[in-house]
Amino acid sequence: MNANSPQFIFVALVLPSLFALSFIFEGIHKLMRQEPPWVPLITGFIFLAVILGAYMLIFK
Repeated sequence: MNANSPQFIFVALVLPSLFALSFIFEGIHKLMRQEPPWVPLITGFIFLAVILGAYMLIFK
């Protein structure tokens, strides 16, 4: 599979990014409800950082 193909970009970068953003939005929702938001926020940001690192490694 070519790294520049749209299918690869969608499966390897876009879908995991949406998953990480759902963690971040869950943390924001918990923050607004006065609940501890740290686990989903930290997980979301770590996952987003891993995806960004993979993007940098794939597309130098």
